[in-house]
Amino acid sequence: MIGPPVKGERWVALNGCCLPGFPHRTSLATFNGKLVNGQRFAIDWKQTNANGEFYTGDRTRNESYVDYGVPIYAVADGTITSLLDGLDPNPPGILPAADPVLGPKITVQTVDGNHIVQDIGGGAYAFYAHLEKGSLLVAPGAKVTKGQVIAKLGNTGNANASHMHFHLMNGPSVLGSDGLPYVIDRFSYAGQVAPQALIDADDYLSGQFLQNRLPTPQPRTDQLPPKICNTVRSPASSTSALPISPAAPSTARTNSTPKTERRVRSFTAAPWTPATSTITAPRVRDGGHPPRSDLRASTCGTQAT
Repeated sequence: MIGPPVKGERWVALNGCCLPGFPHRTSLATFNGKLVNGQRFAIDWKQTNANGEFYTGDRTRNESYVDYGVPIYAVADGTITSLLDGLDPNPPGILPAADPVLGPKITVQTVDGNHIVQDIGGGAYAFYAHLEKGSLLVAPGAKVTKGQVIAKLGNTGNANASHMHFHLMNGPSVLGSDGLPYVIDRFSYAGQVAPQALIDADDYLSGQFLQNRLPTPQPRTDQLPPKICNTVRSPASSTSALPISPAAPSTARTNSTPKTERRVRSFTAAPWTPATSTITAPRVRDGGHPPRSDLRASTCGTQAT
């Protein structure tokens, strides 16, 4: 069980659990003679404004995106084992892996952008990716506490828009570890974003996506964000979003069904209020470890506190 990595309202959980065909679920690869998929339960968190839009104004500027530069929070107490900083932000709307000039420059070291790996104990490691250049507030060996700000959300590595890729894995190696299922301690489910709406969106994620938001968020505790789009609130003064599977509005913590991602899912966390809500849906290109696709997979929105 972990806390939310983001806080606030209207977060969409992109590319999350659990249907086949989405980027994270299908990122199985060979490493040192083994088949591994550290992204199996990963989520791409992305936030909208009150109108359900991912950006306001000039879509070619990262600063126009609602979530760009927002704080990223440690999901548990632990120790920072490794990180990467210094990579410049991508221009929105372009997936580096699909670009003839930028593609050849991507390496296994830079594909996830600026990132942090945190040992949270019990053989589990938290991975936070695509962070803003120069925003990392920790160093290898640093002890951090749950809810501590550790960086800012960015658009680095193989990604076509700002978002924060998050997953748990069973080792410190981003490429050589397998993904672990997890539950978030508390959030509010706020509805679902139709996967097709995100799939049909352009590479800037233009449009409005919260038409199906629930009038009243539904409290959730100790659950695995499913592939459906949800909105959640967590304990604090902001809200976070989590993804849930389209088949069921929520999944118990004992559910080990793997999350899948195709383009991107994200959620928002906010201070814990009586309820938290999340929305999930697909469509954002997330180029984490190969062969990640884009952020246009199913996405959801949530509020976490």
